Amino acid sequence: MMRAINALIFSNIFLIFLTKIYEFKDPNTNNSSRALNLALTPTIYFFNFLDYTDTLSLCLITMAFYYNMVKSNKRLALTSLLSLYVRQNNIIWLVYLMLYKILT
Repeated sequence: MMRAINALIFSNIFLIFLTKIYEFKDPNTNNSSRALNLALTPTIYFFNFLDYTDTLSLCLITMAFYYNMVKSNKRLALTSLLSLYVRQNNIIWLVYLMLYKILT
């Protein structure tokens, strides 16, 4: 059952990458294949089949990055807190997001 949950989260990662690539308004027509290549990198794909929190952690950090780019502060705060709840090591990525928000 937990592996099925990881598969659902993995499909969410693909959709986040696809949405973000389309948002950059790249005139390339291979945007879906580029998103699939990003989602199938070895560090994401192989850990997807384990019962670890890697997949959910990456999904929440990617969502936080997306909400940071579109300046949705409430959703950014919610996904940031959830990512800290899932894995405490995400504090480093959230510091990077905070610095990005300050510098832009």
